[in-house]
This record gives sequence, C-alpha cells and structure tokens, in this order.
Amino acid sequence: MAIHNKKPRILIVDDDCVIRSLIKEFYEDCGFELAEAVNGQEAVEMARTGLFDLILLDMQMPVLSGYEVAAILKKDKTAQAVPIVVISGQEPEEVEARIKGLYDGYVNKPFKKNHLMQATMKYVQGGMQEKEDTHKEHG
Repeated sequence: MAIHNKKPRILIVDDDCVIRSLIKEFYEDCGFELAEAVNGQEAVEMARTGLFDLILLDMQMPVLSGYEVAAILKKDKTAQAVPIVVISGQEPEEVEARIKGLYDGYVNKPFKKNHLMQATMKYVQGGMQEKEDTHKEHG
C-alpha cells in the first residue's frame, strides 16, 4: 500500500514581485511547494502540467487577465479540478459578477496572512497543523 507523502503544490500567479514574495514568505514554513507565474499565459501553461493542488490568482495581469486564466483553466481537462483562490483589490461582488463559477475562493487585497491561510486550508492539506473547523467559533 502506497503512502501519500506528496507536499501540496501551490501556484502563485501575480505580476507584482512584492506580492509574490510576500505570499511565498507566508507559506515557506507551512510544508507546501510553491511555484510562481508572472503573467496569465505563464499561469495557464504551468497549470496545464497538472502538478498543482491550488492556484492563487491575481485578476489584473499582463498577457492574459485573471478572468481569462480562470475561464481557460475551468475548461481544461487537466486543470479544471484545481481550486482557484482569487486575490484581488476588487470587491468580491464585482469579481463574482464577472467570473461567476470560475473560482473557488476569494481573498481581498491588501490581505492578512491568516485570511490567506484560511482560504488555502479550505482546499489544501499540507504541513500546517490546522484542520479545525474555524466556522464553529463564529456560530
């Protein structure tokens, strides 16, 4: 019987190197493997490899926007099952109106580490210890 020891892989897609560095810093000690894409076309090409467990996707990027990336990936047989968490300065309602059904989660910029981690843990189990249901505390 094979034991599944694969580290979860996250694709960080943002044209801003400061944002990518900040996200990488948040995740470095969490047991994830991280990859970066600097534009939408690169994100599509990387996502189609089938190597990722989650995509963190900025909406406003060169070459292909986040909207275009999400639409392409959700039609792609290899990438369509990979959850997409949008990271955007736009309001969630505005993003939802434009790409309804094409993303799985949303984190508003500027973001806090705990918001990003909560969005991630909904879709990816990694080296992080958290698996508690945090919503019970709010009920």
